[in-house]
Formats: sequence, C-alpha cells, structure tokens
Amino acid sequence: MASIWLPRLAIERWTKITGAPDEARVALVEEGPHGQLVSAVTDAARAVGARPGMRLTDARALDPALVAVVADHDGDCALVARLARWASRWSPLVEVDGPDGLRLDTSGVAHLFGGEAALVCDMEARFAALGLTARVAVAATAGAAWGLARY
Repeated sequence: MASIWLPRLAIERWTKITGAPDEARVALVEEGPHGQLVSAVTDAARAVGARPGMRLTDARALDPALVAVVADHDGDCALVARLARWASRWSPLVEVDGPDGLRLDTSGVAHLFGGEAALVCDMEARFAALGLTARVAVAATAGAAWGLARY
C-alpha cells in the first residue's frame, strides 16, 4: 500500500491560481468555534510566525500586514479527486484519503517502476512537477503507509 499526503495542497493551489509572489504573507482562513482559524500559510507568512491551527487574531498580532483569504475546501477536494484519477498511472486502485491525501494499492506493481524506492521517487517527482509538495510512503498496510507519510 502507498499513501500520498499533500500537506501544503491548499496554499500551493491558491498560490498557483492567483499567481501570488513568493514574498506574499497570506493565510487561508476558515470559521472556527471562536472566530477565524488559519488553515494554511505561505512560506513568507510562516517565516513571521503564522501557523496553521492558530487563530487569525493571533497570527495578525505577529504580523499586522498578514492578508487573510477564505479557504476554498471544495476546490481543494475537487483537485484531490482529479489527482486520484491522475495517480492511476501507478495503481489500478486509487482512493481519496481525506481532504489532502491519496491511498494506492501498489501490491504487485512496484517492480514495474524499478522497485518501491523508485516508485516513491517517481511519485514525489511527478507531484513536484505539478508544483505540489507530496510526502509518499509505501508499507505493508494502509495504516502503516498513512503514518509514515504523515509523521
């Protein structure tokens, strides 16, 4: 089994759509129980201390010039669904795994790519070519692959 985690999917998608410059200090936000929460940040915003999971007011206390943009979860999910179809190049069985991941049954196909290590390298390189950060793991079980990709 293989697990592909796209930890920066939302912000990388937003950056690509808007053509924002690298130095843009932007946080994608969503409504939380006690106000707006940061769900993703650009590298420039991260450099000044903004982090996913923090309240927007706390992020703006660190950087008053931080620009808040409403997160587009539906658009992110649609992209993951398209990526699942695209990822069928590596496996006949690909599933969406949450809002930012894919699960692939790679049983019996790794040899077609030169082994598991080469398969992982190919996956990472192809996602990088799309401008997406991907953390990929292959393991004997789906749970093990999921854990290795995310931690």
